[in-house]
Amino acid sequence: MIFNKKKLGYQLILNPLNLSFTKEQKNLEKDFLEDYYQNNLYLFRICHLFAILFYSLFAIIDLLVFPEQKYFLWFIRFGIVAPVFIVSFIFTFSENYKKSWSFLNNFYVVMTGTGFTVMVIYLPPPMSYFYTAGITICLLF
Repeated sequence: MIFNKKKLGYQLILNPLNLSFTKEQKNLEKDFLEDYYQNNLYLFRICHLFAILFYSLFAIIDLLVFPEQKYFLWFIRFGIVAPVFIVSFIFTFSENYKKSWSFLNNFYVVMTGTGFTVMVIYLPPPMSYFYTAGITICLLF
C-alpha cells in the first residue's frame, strides 16, 4: 500500500498484510508505535470502561427477557467477562501493558463475542436474537 504525501514530499510504504512499515522506513516503526500508544492510552482506558458498562447493561435484558436463566447468563457476564475487563483496565496502568496492548485488545473482542455467542446458543430462539446485538457491540471495542 502506498500513500502519497505530496505536502511532505515522501511516500509511506506499508506492508499490505500487517500494515507495518517497509524498506527504508522500517526504522520509523518503533517511534511511531510508541507515539501511537502514548497518544491513545487514554482512549484505551475509556474503551475498557465502556466495554464494562455496555456488557453489564445487557444484564437488564437478561432479567427482562430470560428471568429464569439469569444466573447462567450473569455467570458469563459478571463471573467471566466483566472481571477480565476490570482486571485488564487496571492492567492498563502497568508498564507491561505496552508490550501486549494490541494482542489484548484483539483478545477482548474475541472473548466478548464468544460470551454473546454462548448465550445465543444456550437460549431458545427467537428471544436469543436479542444477544446478536451484543456481538455487534463487541466489534465496537
